[in-house]
Amino acid sequence: RIRRVKTFSDMSEELHEAKFDCPEGHVVIKREVEKFGEETINIIYTEWEEGITVFLNGQDIQETFEDEESLKVGMQSVKNMLKDMADEGISIEGIVNEINIGI
Repeated sequence: RIRRVKTFSDMSEELHEAKFDCPEGHVVIKREVEKFGEETINIIYTEWEEGITVFLNGQDIQETFEDEESLKVGMQSVKNMLKDMADEGISIEGIVNEINIGI
């Protein structure tokens, strides 16, 4: 039987998932992992009474989406911004700060 050695990215993803503390009243509804440049970003979607919230590597992007359709549209623009900023060498923290300033 062949064992696959975990990459740093695999271990990093597992750690991010393990250490994410879902805020009180939120329920995790979906998780994604996206790679932008050298950055691997864990995207966690939670649902709560006010709508759907998105966390990037555990950081809230401070926007609540009303429904799946607004989430889909909003996340497409967030992912485009993530790609552009990662191409420019901006860190995930810088990206989240930029998203939150723009909201």
